Amino acid sequence: MGQTENPGADPSMLWSLVVEVPSIDAPVVLWAERAAPLPAPPRRGPDEALANCQWVVRLQAQLGLNEPADDYFVLTSLLAGSLSDAVAVLDVASGVVFERTALDEWFLDPQARPNERWLWSVLGLTSGRGETESPSSQGMLFTTGLRRCARPELEVLDLPVAHLEAGVALLHAVAAWLLETPLPAPGAPFEIGPELHVALQPWKVVAEHLAAESPGSVASRSAVAADGPSLEGLRAVICDSPPGADGAPSFSWPREAIMRLESGHAVFFSSAKRAEATAARARRTWPDFATAYASLVRSDDTELHALAQRAFLVQAPIAPEGMDADASSEQAWFRVQGFDAGTILAALCAASLTRPDLGAGHAVRLPASEVRDWRVSFDERDFGPDDPAALLAEIDRLRGVA
Repeated sequence: MGQTENPGADPSMLWSLVVEVPSIDAPVVLWAERAAPLPAPPRRGPDEALANCQWVVRLQAQLGLNEPADDYFVLTSLLAGSLSDAVAVLDVASGVVFERTALDEWFLDPQARPNERWLWSVLGLTSGRGETESPSSQGMLFTTGLRRCARPELEVLDLPVAHLEAGVALLHAVAAWLLETPLPAPGAPFEIGPELHVALQPWKVVAEHLAAESPGSVASRSAVAADGPSLEGLRAVICDSPPGADGAPSFSWPREAIMRLESGHAVFFSSAKRAEATAARARRTWPDFATAYASLVRSDDTELHALAQRAFLVQAPIAPEGMDADASSEQAWFRVQGFDAGTILAALCAASLTRPDLGAGHAVRLPASEVRDWRVSFDERDFGPDDPAALLAEIDRLRGVA
């Protein structure tokens, strides 16, 4: 371990270290410097503890090519566990702030596991602004953080803003899948789900087809780089896979994948690591999900009772007919209808893609042990295994006891 204390050349730096971590291939650099304002966590103002920080400990490391999620988990756990009084960790590459409660739950809890989803975030730009934005406005979505995993940052360009939510889901799915599969050749169709294909095109080629004022055009990227993230370098655009006219490649937004997502008929391949991490979080936070459901069902307010019947969803595998479910089985979403003797009474949200005999609304009994994920979808916000405390706070607010 190398160490430099109180470097005189930079009075803003308190100390610096170069350390070797057994499971990390390259040396890890840490240093402390005077704090700059951290970005506010989403959906609320800056945390008082963050605003009052005077010093920041920074960590710089190279993630391994084979298991970047494992390396990320080790390094963040090391930082969070070594600095027990740290109020948050900022991932500069993705822009995500992990507050203390998240660090304790997602990295330091004995049941915590590596999760690829922490390696990147998704940002967006739209052509409309405020009241001028309309469903016909075009948007650009892009990842930040994948480059450190030896993968290109991904984009969706020229996407109508009415489809932005589905576009975000698609980017997350493709990013996770590309971390476990070889990169396809530019323009070559590749499968991201059963009979669902997209293609990756070089960003410069697609950007040249856009109007100068469109987000993601060559001109707009230069403007963004002046005071925002760089939108050049190693990047790839997710496009429709069918060829265009006369066999020419398609540079249009991935219409088929987006439409299937919005119709509820898209099934994406999931990495084994990501699926297990999600399932572990769902199991750990299952009591919070069940408590939230019971709180609304037992309410004397008929509207809250009705809300419980439509807002609580679980994901579980559908076994092929005559076989047991395994990791390759279709993962379907079910709407919770109640609990009975340790099982979940639920109904399929959409018809099964692999079992023609199971249509939308098909009633099932699911053991809680089979749940791989859960969601609570209210009008203004969705909740999942990552934010159980926020879900319970919202339930209290709805019930008028907050």
